[in-house]
Amino acid sequence: MRIVLRQLYGIEPQDIRWFNGRPASHTHGQGATDNLAPGIELRHLQAHELLNDLLQRGEIDAAYGDNDRAVVEPGASVRPLFGTGDATAILAEFQRKTGITPVNHTLVMQERLAEQYPDLPMKLFHAF
Repeated sequence: MRIVLRQLYGIEPQDIRWFNGRPASHTHGQGATDNLAPGIELRHLQAHELLNDLLQRGEIDAAYGDNDRAVVEPGASVRPLFGTGDATAILAEFQRKTGITPVNHTLVMQERLAEQYPDLPMKLFHAF
């Protein structure tokens, strides 16, 4: 999302105050955000907070959810930024402008395993 915002709209990651929709105790990759780039601010929600509540109260300007605690609902002052179903169009526009497709998910394995078991990369790809 950050690269899309930068390339399509000129919004730098440092221009945004980032919120993680999970409390720090429930976040994958503990410690992954310990060394953020200068100017990047990230706050984890407290156990009693919901991203949607912050959005509905106007405490944050925008959000997208990817889990039960981060579900975003339309409201009196909350509407979809890009409309529903526009994600494919946004990514297509990004690819047209930049020539690249942003990576969403990755799978990593040790090179020695791929050398020892040449069919393993495709088996993992199909499994996931």
